[in-house]
Amino acid sequence: MNWIIIAVVIVVIIGPILYLLPTPKDKRLARLREQARNLGLNVKLESIEQLDPDPQERVSAGGVYKDPRYSCTAYQLPMSIGSYVDDRLILLKIPAQPTVPFIVAMEGWALAGSASQAAWEGIARVESITQVLHEMLGKLPKDTLACAIDVRFVACYWTEKANPDGDAVDNIQQQLARLSDVLIAQYGEQTH
Repeated sequence: MNWIIIAVVIVVIIGPILYLLPTPKDKRLARLREQARNLGLNVKLESIEQLDPDPQERVSAGGVYKDPRYSCTAYQLPMSIGSYVDDRLILLKIPAQPTVPFIVAMEGWALAGSASQAAWEGIARVESITQVLHEMLGKLPKDTLACAIDVRFVACYWTEKANPDGDAVDNIQQQLARLSDVLIAQYGEQTH
């Protein structure tokens, strides 16, 4: 009987400690995010609009509209450009089976909401930016969900399915840097 009590006490003491230990997935994500920080990227947990929600994800059983979103991670490259438009541009990757209406910006990519439409109109007029943006979007990881341009940063939103020993984070940084360079060349750096 004493052995059973000792075993239960040990499980009660060690159980919470084992629960707090990082899983292999946690370790992989930590390595990816550390690589990103070492390359000058900010890493932020975000959520973005979902273009392929199921009906139950869009409306509750009580008829209340929901805002279906993907949880993802934004890898942001800080920059500072003069204001080209008032709103942030977010391009969403069009899924294989979209279930909600959207506005196509370029092949395979849609605008996120009406705010992005005004921003896209400002960007789309500059051929050098749209060319680099089109090339960049084709080179980002397959699990990329969105790309954003703001006066403070450019970002890649993705699900981080990459292996830390691969070159996915380096690739994201290089592609965001190319886009940042062309934006700064077009709009100039902000001085304040």
